Amino acid sequence: MKLNGWERQEEVLEVRDNVDSEMIGLCSERYEEVVRSNSGLKDDVDERVARLQGVHYQVD
Repeated sequence: MKLNGWERQEEVLEVRDNVDSEMIGLCSERYEEVVRSNSGLKDDVDERVARLQGVHYQVD
């Protein structure tokens, strides 16, 4: 089946939207991983700084 220019453009836009949606999903998942990881790192750093300053620090 041969597509005319308009049908081809619609097909390209649909593919682009699908790719955009997948990329947004992947980026969102990665962002959540980084936030969780950084949160843990921040707690570690806060705890170490508190220990160096002689303050007892409890991570929740």
